[in-house]
Amino acid sequence: MSEFAHAIAFVIAHVGTAAYAALVFTLGLVGAFIAVRYRIEALIAFPRWMANKLQGLIFLPPVLLFLLIFGFNGTAICAYMLTGAIHYLVPVFIAFMTGTNIGIIMLLGVTSPPDAPRQPVSFETNPRRQAVAMLCGLLTALLELPCFWLGIALGMTLGGFGGGTEGTRAAIAQRVRAYAQIILPILCISAAAETLGIKLMIRTDRKEDDT
Repeated sequence: MSEFAHAIAFVIAHVGTAAYAALVFTLGLVGAFIAVRYRIEALIAFPRWMANKLQGLIFLPPVLLFLLIFGFNGTAICAYMLTGAIHYLVPVFIAFMTGTNIGIIMLLGVTSPPDAPRQPVSFETNPRRQAVAMLCGLLTALLELPCFWLGIALGMTLGGFGGGTEGTRAAIAQRVRAYAQIILPILCISAAAETLGIKLMIRTDRKEDDT
């Protein structure tokens, strides 16, 4: 069996654990609704700050935006995976908090205080561009979320979830190889789709109000 085929088999073997990670992530989304409903500022503060920062980044040139998205996702998910070397509960906690943070960011648009600082965003009104942008968003979710869940799953088994702990150095090397060969290329496609979707959705012909 080639090294690439072995990496595929290794990742596929973690699909069941990835389903568990997806469940924990979903519980995090439920936690987001609770946090927003009861205004738990300790949980809301960081996602709110992140949402405001992200609004400024979407106006970056396409290449820079792609590199930012791909670089962040590729580095972050790999780091999440490697936290399993500490204990398998660490990536589990990360999965839950990531679900919570994403859920809060999604809810901020309708639940943030009206005086919260925001950078004005002008959205595209062309139905065709909106439809393509939505398809890009769907493709991004279908690619990026499974990569995240698989990264978490690889971290969980690294920490001994579902069995005994392996030789740490060899186990990390095996996961990094599988990550680079399987997950990272998918994240690259996901980042391209996300960049295209953002650029299609956000209008670039905005006129200044004070001109």
